[in-house]
Amino acid sequence: MILRDKSGNEYAAHFRHIEIPIYEERGFSEAAVKVGGLWSTECTFHAGRCKRVDGEKGDLPCETSPRQTGVAKCSVRDQFKRVTGRKLALQRAMRNSGFHIHPVHVSKEIRKELWEDYFKQRPKDKV
Repeated sequence: MILRDKSGNEYAAHFRHIEIPIYEERGFSEAAVKVGGLWSTECTFHAGRCKRVDGEKGDLPCETSPRQTGVAKCSVRDQFKRVTGRKLALQRAMRNSGFHIHPVHVSKEIRKELWEDYFKQRPKDKV
């Protein structure tokens, strides 16, 4: 997803929804059975266009630098919602909190403009 601020600067946000399966042992003679999963959403955020090779796609995050990653994890009791995961992961990626390998500094004013563009592109996520 390409987000633009009012100056026309572009930022990219990539989202991945990942399920970590939970297995339960049933006994010695039976194989473990999947009983659920814990979900997380990962957002890779960077300034400018991606530096991927033309036509390259897939679930792997973009390797453009500098970049930041934000992660939103569900607990066992949470209902997984892609919209909520995307918003939390993007929020965490845009804020410069926690450990980031290559920080991207985005001011509060620009974050506000990027959120406006995000909700313009995904109006159903505004709820």
